[in-house]
Amino acid sequence: MQLVRIYVTFFCLAVTKILQACDRLRDDSLPELGVKLEDVEGDHAVIKFVDKETLLKEKQQQLEVFWLFCRDFILILSLILVLRTC
Repeated sequence: MQLVRIYVTFFCLAVTKILQACDRLRDDSLPELGVKLEDVEGDHAVIKFVDKETLLKEKQQQLEVFWLFCRDFILILSLILVLRTC
């Protein structure tokens, strides 16, 4: 039974590392080459060749939206904590 746990743990770690590498490829390496992967309804992706500057601009906009969300989330949590202490 212990051997099965070790195997499952190793397999999960390997899958996680592979998925992280795929994410880095999609998010960091391919945009530098002007390549964009888009998920399509179903089980496949579409490869698009786009101007590198356009892709980098899209990435920057996504980061800005993410940080605005994080800021708002922290503000809401802070407000909740303040209200709970009153």
